[in-house]
Amino acid sequence: MKYAFVCDTPYQLLSAISIVLDKKCCKNAVIKDLYIDIKRCRNVDMRGLSKNIKRKGLFDNVYELNSLSSFSFDIFNIANKIEWMFPRLSIQFGLKNRETFYNKDYDVIFVSGPFMLQRNFIYCFPRAHVYFLEDGSGSYNGRIGVDLLSKTGNWMQKVTKRGPAYIIPERFYLYFPQFYEGEYKNTVFKQNFPPLEIAKEIFPVNSQDYRPFKGIYFGQSVSVDRNTKIMDRQIIKIMDRYFHSNIIVRPHPQETNKYYGSLKTDKKLMQWEIICGECINNNSVLIGKFSTAQMTPKLIYDKEPIVVFTYKLYGIKNENIVNVVKRLKNFYRDKSRIICVNDTNEFEKCLKKYLQKPDE
Repeated sequence: MKYAFVCDTPYQLLSAISIVLDKKCCKNAVIKDLYIDIKRCRNVDMRGLSKNIKRKGLFDNVYELNSLSSFSFDIFNIANKIEWMFPRLSIQFGLKNRETFYNKDYDVIFVSGPFMLQRNFIYCFPRAHVYFLEDGSGSYNGRIGVDLLSKTGNWMQKVTKRGPAYIIPERFYLYFPQFYEGEYKNTVFKQNFPPLEIAKEIFPVNSQDYRPFKGIYFGQSVSVDRNTKIMDRQIIKIMDRYFHSNIIVRPHPQETNKYYGSLKTDKKLMQWEIICGECINNNSVLIGKFSTAQMTPKLIYDKEPIVVFTYKLYGIKNENIVNVVKRLKNFYRDKSRIICVNDTNEFEKCLKKYLQKPDE
């Protein structure tokens, strides 16, 4: 059988590698091709990762592409509409090996979900079986992709009869299947994280940068909301004042030039899943609004660091977040290690309890 993997983030690349290395998942594969969108994840050297993967020889072919809509900012979403209407044209536009693509035929397509790049690829090969692979916390809830469509997207889905509502995986591979809650329960299978020594050959990581710090703070994507910016500042001020020597900041991949005071910042954005395997333990404290990264140690390694969620400080009332946090807590052996702070005073007290060094 001929397998194709379509990825546009480092996390998805790790998942694709884990599938390829698992003999059970790929036992019938004769051809294994990887397609990498090198432009979608702008703050990561996807081309460098592509070269490392080629060097490792895990796939028969590795192709680089650019999604049509990633080429320019378009206030009228013309590129987006072209992608909806002409899936094959959209894929071919950003491929260097267009002639090769014309002759391709796949039996199985692995994707992270029914998102634009992935679904366009699926519709290029209508007879192929569709399998989903792990892509963080979003993979564990509900019907993936349906709620993410804009009004235009919903309209285009009805017109084209293509989109998340029409794509249902025959198999769904996850690192922690028992955490899944959604419509695909009967199709969920276990996938194993690749050995760290192999992952490190592809994703450059220097774990020493994290070892001195007990606390890790996860930044969020850029927001234009004034209240969100104010709360971000307050949280950073508290951490900077009392705990700057014991916290390292991990910015969001889409952040640019955000202020973190004197807090140490991981500007290299080293692959978090590998850092978890080497540095995170049950004494670590993971701080953030609500992030996949805060759940990764449990989902992949069954580690139970202290997790401090700050989403309530922002006035966020989201049933999905509440449900995921509740499920995470249920899987923790020590439930008290999952903490949702209600105000900044509680946040400060929480960090003093778990992060303040004896001489401070």
